Amino acid sequence: MQVTVDRDTQEPQDELAPTVVAWFQSIGVSVSTVSDVLSSDDERITRSIQDGITRVNEHAISRAQKVQKWRILPRDFSIVNGELGTH
Repeated sequence: MQVTVDRDTQEPQDELAPTVVAWFQSIGVSVSTVSDVLSSDDERITRSIQDGITRVNEHAISRAQKVQKWRILPRDFSIVNGELGTH
């Protein structure tokens, strides 16, 4: 899920991007942060994400290209936090 990024530090924030908030609203879920998503027990969230992954997997050429497992992480990967490198 796309989140907002601090302009000064480039650190990912907890706040969801407006397009993501709008998508959640379109499926009837009112959330505005990753924390809201993680603390929600609304099955529409996981069902809608899985439905999208299933649709994309139908077009995969091989099993290696398919999403096998997924999880919503509490924080996005970033260079600032050391999960991604610049090389």
